[in-house]
Amino acid sequence: MAHVIRNRVAEGKRGKSPAEVCLWPRQFSSWNDAQRTKFPSFEDVSWGECCEAWRASLFTEDLTKGANHFYSGGSGLPWHGAELVFEAGGHKFFRL
Repeated sequence: MAHVIRNRVAEGKRGKSPAEVCLWPRQFSSWNDAQRTKFPSFEDVSWGECCEAWRASLFTEDLTKGANHFYSGGSGLPWHGAELVFEAGGHKFFRL
């Protein structure tokens, strides 16, 4: 996910910072939940894991091959014209 966020920041279409990209409406389920029950607190272990994933993305190859969207649902293409560029951990990564 970190590379998808980085790729979106580079595009500048849905925010110009990682925070703006993540908080853009209807983009990432953790921030779409009205109660924000999935959003990790700073004390939560998953927050540290998110931060570490972001740091690692600064120094690792983009295995998503420039993906700017991802999908963890069923089969098929969730967006018309989407190019499937990578799959991992039950997620499909697309470039639009």
